[in-house]
Amino acid sequence: MKVRILSLYPGVVATSGPVWRELRNFCLRTLKDLGYNKRSIDTRVREEITYVLEEIEGHKGLPFDFKRLAQMCISNIVCSVVYGQRYDYHDSNFVKLIANMNAVFENGSSTAAINFFPFLRFLPGDLFGVKKLKKCYQVEVDFNKKRIQEHRANFNPCEPPQDYIDSILLAQTKNTLLDGS
Repeated sequence: MKVRILSLYPGVVATSGPVWRELRNFCLRTLKDLGYNKRSIDTRVREEITYVLEEIEGHKGLPFDFKRLAQMCISNIVCSVVYGQRYDYHDSNFVKLIANMNAVFENGSSTAAINFFPFLRFLPGDLFGVKKLKKCYQVEVDFNKKRIQEHRANFNPCEPPQDYIDSILLAQTKNTLLDGS
């Protein structure tokens, strides 16, 4: 599935050439600056493991969906790097985000025909699941937009970035990302 069918903002995933190279280098440089491959990421993993253990203990030996818990744990580690915070496993927005990401991963390959024959997306109904994926993708876009708005409201370019979004905002204020565009 091509991301550009779903969104006007392809990001690192669906770009190529010089734009992809610049975004990739920015991403790698930022992750390094934020402590990726250093002790700070270890701290985030250890912190998240304590929440995983609490969640497991809360089930009191009863069966539960560990796959969902593992997904949320991994997602929270990523969220701590990108957004600077983790989310409660029962947070309704976070649960919805994870459910939508699962739907995208599970159904994304069904849209492969659309990549080869784009006119098929105009067939009545949702034969290839594109409309469903657009809705799921929009949930992710809305989630990210809200986090970016929160960061913009509290952003201080004089302070060092605390997460990936802060780093992007700082690069934008300095016009050093994609030539200021």
